[in-house]
Amino acid sequence: MKFPFIFGCIIGITSCEIEPIYPVNSGGDPFISSSFKLRTNTSEDWDDWRFYLGDSTVTVRTSTSEDWDNWDFSFNWDSGDIRTNTSEDWDYWRLTMSGVDLRIQTSTSNDWDNWDVTDLYSSWHADVKTSTSNDWDNWDVKINGTNIDVKTSTSNDFDNWDASNSFPQDTPLENRIAVLFVPIIVNVMIQQGLIEP
Repeated sequence: MKFPFIFGCIIGITSCEIEPIYPVNSGGDPFISSSFKLRTNTSEDWDDWRFYLGDSTVTVRTSTSEDWDNWDFSFNWDSGDIRTNTSEDWDYWRLTMSGVDLRIQTSTSNDWDNWDVTDLYSSWHADVKTSTSNDWDNWDVKINGTNIDVKTSTSNDFDNWDASNSFPQDTPLENRIAVLFVPIIVNVMIQQGLIEP
């Protein structure tokens, strides 16, 4: 009589464990998603963006209105900065937050459709370039053999972007923000007349 009672208690205890639920195709990481969305907060509000990355929403906005070389980003309880390396040096940006320093730089000076994103603390690197020269609507990202396509939802709709394919699972969220910032900032700079395409 004692054995069934003990066995019943064990079954009752183990059946109460709750397994975590992750999005489909996430690989167990809530930040991984097969698609992303990048949107201005309101139509053509170029200095206030939302990056929808899996279960995270990242706010990316200029530090002060239309201060195009000084941006802040925040998600959950973390925040950081994206700044030109020197004032109005549109070729060279840095994303920084506690323990993070990423360089966002054109491959060659004024080559707006070809960028490198590099982690200054590790060997991590991404190539971000337009699919064809001067095609500002369509960008390709290459990270460790993974290809990600970032494009406007409709042609020349520069405040609505969609991305497909997943980042490699070990890509930190701040690295994803740096990569996705490239097509956004290039088009903002073109819209504001800061660079010539």
